[in-house]
Amino acid sequence: MDCSILPLRSFALFSLVGVLASQAPRTGAGAPANASGVGVEDSNSGSNNLGADLAPSENWYRFFCGPGWDPTTTAPCGIHGNGATYHGCRNSADSAGARLTVQSGDAALDDVVLIAYGERPYALSIVLQGPQRSAGGLVFGDGVRCVIGTLERLYTRTAPGGILVAPEGSEPSIRTRSAALGDTIPSPGTRYYQVWYRDGPGHFNITSALQIDWP
Repeated sequence: MDCSILPLRSFALFSLVGVLASQAPRTGAGAPANASGVGVEDSNSGSNNLGADLAPSENWYRFFCGPGWDPTTTAPCGIHGNGATYHGCRNSADSAGARLTVQSGDAALDDVVLIAYGERPYALSIVLQGPQRSAGGLVFGDGVRCVIGTLERLYTRTAPGGILVAPEGSEPSIRTRSAALGDTIPSPGTRYYQVWYRDGPGHFNITSALQIDWP
């Protein structure tokens, strides 16, 4: 698939062969969706307690885009097959696939911190934001992309240990970064997120998707 045809206002790095070829969560955050889309964390324990059971206290974000666990996702995974519940498709380093969730913060305070884990260690990774979601998903490298529309490249970095945290340090908040890129999120407004990551020579993959309802 030629990624250069995607509608990416700030995503000039995104091509298959070009340049793009590059803390534990607080209690109460990171609760994946149940059948209604909100609530209950899975009990899949992982490194740094990333999969620990957490209280279903957040109702401003939800998970989607996973063949095998999200019934709305009809596009198939690539060569590695389906990932675990609330994760994206499997990759070359993790049979569960990579997952995107909320590490900390509150949408009302614009201090949300995202965390992706299960990527290939030190993979070049890009946090994508889009204004729409695909009904059934799109085959995208070895994964499935459900975030569509004009995509913004919010944060770019490698993922030590297969883990990406963003924003961090002095980086601008998600809403501030989005506005700087030309997409001012209204109040209220909804945006969708996934993390693209390189998965070895000639391959790329993507995490599960996250919907955030900004107040």
